[in-house]
Amino acid sequence: MSDSLKTYPLPYPFPDGRVWAAIRNGIVVNMVYMDHLPDDMEFQAYRQQSRGALAKEGEVWTGAVKTGRFVPQFESRDVRHTSKLNAAREVRA
Repeated sequence: MSDSLKTYPLPYPFPDGRVWAAIRNGIVVNMVYMDHLPDDMEFQAYRQQSRGALAKEGEVWTGAVKTGRFVPQFESRDVRHTSKLNAAREVRA
């Protein structure tokens, strides 16, 4: 799996840290830092909410920002944005 070794440039500098990222067409389109959860929310709920929102924008990867690049560790199977799903939505409409 060469994709797991690929790193992705970011549009502008971000601080280093562990993140979930949405990747579409080889570009990081959005990220959520794992350690920036609200005080009144448990991590599991924060994780589900964050990854659910990101899945609407691209393939969700867990990884880290290191020296201005996103370094993925593994991909989620939650890909709500895919063209197959979008085509199914268009047929129903």
